[in-house]
Formats: sequence, structure tokens, C-alpha cells
Amino acid sequence: MELSDAIRQTLGKGLTDYELGLIARLAQKKLFMGGDTLVRCFDRDTDIFVILEGSAKVFSASDEMVAELTPGSIVGEVSLVDEQPRSATVRAAGEVEVATIPAADLRQLMMDNTRIEAVLMRNIARMLSSRLRVANIQMDGLMAVR
Repeated sequence: MELSDAIRQTLGKGLTDYELGLIARLAQKKLFMGGDTLVRCFDRDTDIFVILEGSAKVFSASDEMVAELTPGSIVGEVSLVDEQPRSATVRAAGEVEVATIPAADLRQLMMDNTRIEAVLMRNIARMLSSRLRVANIQMDGLMAVR
């Protein structure tokens, strides 16, 4: 998958081709092998990863698998927003190609271009809202079992 297409699917919905290109220029491609750790829970690194090929698994702090990420998925959007340590561990499920976007560079781009910042933050808010809704439904299911 091309980086601009991957960004456009999630983080960059609503950005122009030019704006997507500005973000894509910040990125460097990297390859992970099965079992490699992309990000580790509680690490302070806040870079963004965009999955281009392959898949990765997300694990909670207690090492329970909570999600699987496929091409177009974004890793690190929570740390981009709050600048706090990672809240999960992400491991490659097999060979995975990602684009790494340095958080400091992306933050600078957002400071220089408030439209890009507004679009990215709106899309991150939508992603996090969707996850919260799913978590609420799962919690309701757990409560009903009791």
C-alpha cells in the first residue's frame, strides 16, 4: 500500500494531496519481522507508525491481545495527542512494512499548518471515539454476565 493512501484512509481523511505529501515526506519506511516489537507499553517514544503491508497485534499492559492491525492502520496516535508513554505493546504478526513518522517533525508540521493539525486531530478524535464506543459495548456485555 502506498503511504499517502494509507494515511488518507484514517489519519488523513480530508487532507489534500499536497498536504498528504507534506506528511509522507516526513516518513521513513522500516521492515519488521514476525515477533518484532514496533512499540512497547510504557515506552516514552511518541513516533507514529503507519502499517503499509502485513499485520501487527496489539497487546495490553497485561500482555493480552486486544486488536489486530492491518494495512492503513495507525500506531501511536494516542501518544501523539497526549505526549504520554505508550499505552500498549504492538508486535509484528509476520513480516510488516511500516512508515515511521517522527512525532517531533509531525508536531512541527501541525504548528506550521493549522489546517493539517485540525484535520489530523479531528480524525484521531473519531478513531478514539470509535474505540471508546466498542469498549463501552464490551463492558456492558461483561456487566450483563454478572
